[in-house]
Amino acid sequence: VVAEEAAAAEEKEAESRRRSGEEEDVKHRRLRLAIVGRPNVGKSTLLNTLTNSTRALASPMPGTTRNTVSEKLEGDRLKAMGGSEDAAVSVMLTDTAGLKKVKAVLRRDTKLFGEVDSAAMNQALDAVRKSHVACLLLDASGAHVDNDDLIDVEAFALDRGNPARDILTSHDLKIAEFAAEEGRPLLLLLNKWDHVPPPARNPLKRACMSIFYDVLSPSAKGVPLLTTNALEEKSLKQVLPTAQRLFNLWSSRVPTNKLNRWLR
Repeated sequence: VVAEEAAAAEEKEAESRRRSGEEEDVKHRRLRLAIVGRPNVGKSTLLNTLTNSTRALASPMPGTTRNTVSEKLEGDRLKAMGGSEDAAVSVMLTDTAGLKKVKAVLRRDTKLFGEVDSAAMNQALDAVRKSHVACLLLDASGAHVDNDDLIDVEAFALDRGNPARDILTSHDLKIAEFAAEEGRPLLLLLNKWDHVPPPARNPLKRACMSIFYDVLSPSAKGVPLLTTNALEEKSLKQVLPTAQRLFNLWSSRVPTNKLNRWLR
């Protein structure tokens, strides 16, 4: 009992520190952006391209990232990638380990994943909690997908030709649900867009938005979806402006009189 009370007190204190840090970040317009997603969807490549660095270890082998890696984007580089210092003076990008079976991770099920993978994925979830915006990367190519993980096509009434059948997994949806439950604005990025044949692009975007709206509604209303190729800077110029817009919406305060009028 004493141990449980001590753990609860420590958790409460950590939450208080996090909220205090959030207030300081909002005051000084410092955006924290967590890059999350399944293994091998391009998270590390996205951080490296945005920051023009090799800070994160990128590899075609799934599971390369074990620890969170953070890199600050500011000044000329922030502007070069489409960001605005008026919206956020800096952006702290955090690359995270690939996530799967979020509920099991939250239970800290080391038997399912092993201690190392479990710790890495818990760090990823903690990065979402500490972020202002969660950027969920989706692999539009459909590579590295286990068929057993694909979404339930009957639950979403997806016809045989719907391209979302082959790329969206239950892990993607659970990560999005976790971010929403933590109160983080969500930015969806369909990465590796160059792998998608032009005739399939619009149907894929529409299907993805429809599915995420079903899963996250009503909190998903207004969730933006961008298409990118994390290897190419030119395809990423909308990522930071969109994240900054979400940050400003999330951090805005509604005056009491306006809230009272809305409640009436």
